[in-house]
Amino acid sequence: MNCPRCNARNELEAVKCSECGAELRAGKFIKVLETGDKPLITITKSVLTDADVEYFVKGEDLQDIIGLGSFGTGYNFAAGPMELYVHEEDAEAVKMLIDELEESQAVEEIDEEDSEF
Repeated sequence: MNCPRCNARNELEAVKCSECGAELRAGKFIKVLETGDKPLITITKSVLTDADVEYFVKGEDLQDIIGLGSFGTGYNFAAGPMELYVHEEDAEAVKMLIDELEESQAVEEIDEEDSEF
């Protein structure tokens, strides 16, 4: 999990951050996003860090490790999609945030397409 104070990676079972010593909440983590969209993961991580929400991303570091890239699917088929996990009590709010971010990305893509004509 990432520390909400310094964003350092910590073990899931950690009670304190290994870098800054901040207290980390114990509890169950829920998967709230499964995607190959790196920009969406990056933006979501930034927002969650700013909001002091503890999270971790499974598979993020594996996307380019094999060198096969992410042709067609948006993610490396050997590693699978990236998965974002947050504490159970934060899950609903984070899901709504992700929906808003995905919607704003879709609107921006439509606007870009319209401006090309």
